[in-house]
Amino acid sequence: MTFPRIRNALQLMRKLYCTKISVAENIEKDVPLTKKLTQENQHEMLANIITPLRNLDYSGQILMKKNWSKSLLNTIKTKHLPRFRTTLHGVIPSPRTTAYRNKDEFSVQIGVDGNPKTVGLFVGSGSEGEVISVFPSGLENIREDHLEVAKVFEEFIRQSSLNACHRLNDGGCWRSIQVRSNRQGEIMATVIAHPAGIPEGEIDSIKENLVKHFQTKVTSLKSLYLQLCPHTRCNHQQAPYSLIYGNPYIFESIDSYTFRISPESYIQNNTDSIPLLYERIFDFIDVNKQYTILDLNCGIGAFSIFASSYVRGCIGIENSTLCVEDANCNAVKNNVKNCHFMYGSLEKELKGILKELDSTPYIIAVVNAGNIGLHDQVVKILRRCVQLKKLVLFTGKADHPNAMRTIINFCRPKFDTSTPFYLSNVQPIDMYPGTKYCDLIMLFQRAK
Repeated sequence: MTFPRIRNALQLMRKLYCTKISVAENIEKDVPLTKKLTQENQHEMLANIITPLRNLDYSGQILMKKNWSKSLLNTIKTKHLPRFRTTLHGVIPSPRTTAYRNKDEFSVQIGVDGNPKTVGLFVGSGSEGEVISVFPSGLENIREDHLEVAKVFEEFIRQSSLNACHRLNDGGCWRSIQVRSNRQGEIMATVIAHPAGIPEGEIDSIKENLVKHFQTKVTSLKSLYLQLCPHTRCNHQQAPYSLIYGNPYIFESIDSYTFRISPESYIQNNTDSIPLLYERIFDFIDVNKQYTILDLNCGIGAFSIFASSYVRGCIGIENSTLCVEDANCNAVKNNVKNCHFMYGSLEKELKGILKELDSTPYIIAVVNAGNIGLHDQVVKILRRCVQLKKLVLFTGKADHPNAMRTIINFCRPKFDTSTPFYLSNVQPIDMYPGTKYCDLIMLFQRAK
């Protein structure tokens, strides 16, 4: 017998994961979402897109994500790999199910009322035509103080004589605002503008006006940055973050460690779930003082610092100069002396690092593959490292074609002449309650 609540959850799962129909209602494929948007329904439609599971109780959400993980594992097993037995573990729930995000970005576009300076999240797709910005009032996963900062930014740009930038070549200025916060409620905000939209000689007055407006409106503001970015997205090297008010950093405490956060810092978006994520990885790799950990795409070094007391040492690689600066500072701040972090892409740096570790008998790689997997060359380099007996891959979107290719190539004999891995354990962890997304911790072990 299938209970109604479970049956409804399974039906919603099929709609979300097994079709290409939009999650925002049963809308005909040929009718853009933006054509259905009104003043009255805009917030509900945005919530249906961003948090489509919000009306299910949390046990129903966990059930959906468990079944999705099982379906994904079954897909992997159809890829003509050597036969292997994989243990799929139950979903690790999030300690918080609302207001859990520590970072949000709100962009500027035309609103449903036609205002070109509407700050929010997008409904629609540029590739399909129209995009509408909807202010995310009532979204359960966003912190209220992040929404307050977004509203203050909207007030500011609506008072400004400078235009919004909707397209990179339209001559506009205001593009978006990124908001970060720690559990103490301290705010770091980064205003992103297009330099072509700023008249010559006005940058100093713009900075002064931004500081005056935010300083009086956001009492918890600790850091205010301005980035002049002419591309779709810019890192610090392409367009430096300019501190215009307050402290250059905020700090976050997780368990007994303290971490420095800067505008480009990468750390998991659900702070309360981070210890659960790391603890499960430690369970999988079963390390001791003989092991060296390769922390690939290491962000601000949080995992290495958590692991430092259990292992011989950690080497982190990250393709962001600010993240590497944060990571090395965090090691010093937490009195960790066996972790080293370096800047560079995995494709360029990994082979040389492994060569330096040639005499190291025991190596474990922990890889944050993000949403789009790894470059094929990185997979080959890792497979050819004979000391590497275990590898943990953490991904936020395992069903993305590139991420799936990475998973398969670690296991596929014909991909490389090296001994392949096999996927021994899959651990789903719910980092994003209310959404359809489920992160996976995947343990690969060397095939014998």
